[in-house]
Amino acid sequence: MQEASLEALQVFITVIREGSFTSASRYLGIPASTVSRKISQLEKGLGCRLLIRSTRRLQLTETGQRYFHQCAAGLDAIEAANRELQQSLETPEGLLRITAPINLASSFLSPHFADFSVEWPTIRLDIDLTNDFPSFLDQSIDVAFVGGELPDSDLIARPIGRLRYGLYASHHYLRERGMPEHPDQLSGHDLIMTWPLKEWRLTHPGGAFIRVQKPPRINVNEMFTAVIAAGRGLGIVNLPHAYVAMHQDKVPLAPLLPEWEGACRTLSMIYHSREHLPRRVRLFMDFMQERLHPVLGDRHSGHSG
Repeated sequence: MQEASLEALQVFITVIREGSFTSASRYLGIPASTVSRKISQLEKGLGCRLLIRSTRRLQLTETGQRYFHQCAAGLDAIEAANRELQQSLETPEGLLRITAPINLASSFLSPHFADFSVEWPTIRLDIDLTNDFPSFLDQSIDVAFVGGELPDSDLIARPIGRLRYGLYASHHYLRERGMPEHPDQLSGHDLIMTWPLKEWRLTHPGGAFIRVQKPPRINVNEMFTAVIAAGRGLGIVNLPHAYVAMHQDKVPLAPLLPEWEGACRTLSMIYHSREHLPRRVRLFMDFMQERLHPVLGDRHSGHSG
């Protein structure tokens, strides 16, 4: 006995439900001769007769009756599963797993996560804030936010904008210690280092660059703590201009050496594949792109003076 194909079973079930080869051919959109041939091939493969053909009507044999009921239930279950799967791909609902660095989430992303959930209440969010990028290699994560160079992988990146960095200090600190006029003078100042910059490499539009290698007075893996420390006059900090601008009302900082850029890191959304991308993932990435690009686009990434 040969194993019956799903296509042949569909033809057989449709013939019974429609009542004739002709009606089944119209329903399936194939010639009646093809329907007849498929039924004959199915019976030959199974080694038994399923239908009694007459000029008046079709009649199932006893074997065909049992086979029809069992196959119809199975085919209906498959079609229901296909419909449910298709609906989950097209309908914005279900669980969306996101991961992002702690600093990026606390500074730029978290308000937009909440806004997205308000706009799309049928999509549940599972947000993992971590500075450990390799965790995204877990296939269960849908979207990861990454700042800077991307790891070597088969993942797909969708750039959002650029995080441009600059040097800042409190007005009190600059009155006490003086305003440096060149990066070489930073060796005489207190520095506040924060994640993800492990060193300061200042670049000039003319192409020059200087590495600042002095050990920091404070080294912290969270940006807001660095802002507070700089606001208290504890040293000079190297932070994204957009981040400093967000806190300028509560922690006013002054830019210094504005012609020297502290760093430039691309913020990207990373995901696994463009193929079969669920609608909830596409909606989320479009939403975040629309919200973040005005803040992180090149026109808005410089310091405000």
